[in-house]
Amino acid sequence: MNQNNSNIIKIVDSVWCRTLCVLERLETVIDTCCKRTTLCHDIHPDRDKITQSLSEIEAEFQIQLMALERAKAPIRNQMKVFADDLKGWIAGRVKLEKSRVDELTYILLKCLSGIPCKSILNDDKDKDKDKGSPEIQGGNVQLVEDPLKHTHIRGDSSTGYNHFIKIFPDSKDLFYKIETSNMSIIKDQLSKVHR
Repeated sequence: MNQNNSNIIKIVDSVWCRTLCVLERLETVIDTCCKRTTLCHDIHPDRDKITQSLSEIEAEFQIQLMALERAKAPIRNQMKVFADDLKGWIAGRVKLEKSRVDELTYILLKCLSGIPCKSILNDDKDKDKDKGSPEIQGGNVQLVEDPLKHTHIRGDSSTGYNHFIKIFPDSKDLFYKIETSNMSIIKDQLSKVHR
């Protein structure tokens, strides 16, 4: 792997960590958060006692999601690593019924699978608001020293997977798409070589 690809992977991994950090912050505010795996990457000044409003956290999630969509293209064959990490993270969800955290996690899964994600901030009540630029705390890129090795496992991956497909049945297809996309990319590359 050349230095440029290594730096891209570090940046995407950093965005990934910050995206899960925002989900854990939302989880802490609206649900029970049994274990925060991103606390060491949370450079928000209020990380010990979250003061951001739900709308501010959701606006930050939207920005992290857009950053992930833009940054992941060069390493799209690595999305399985993030999907596996997501399964372990989901396993730590305390509530079994669907909440806003699960809805945003589903949007994140769609992003990993290559489906373009539209704005999550489309509630009618927000259309008349002047959102401006939300204050994004902790938005600086902090490169992870060991790319794709920082995990957010809060439970068994198969437990997280089974829990999530009960809430969002079509997520099974999304996980499968991510699982098999690496193989299709390798096949495409091999077919180009043999032409």
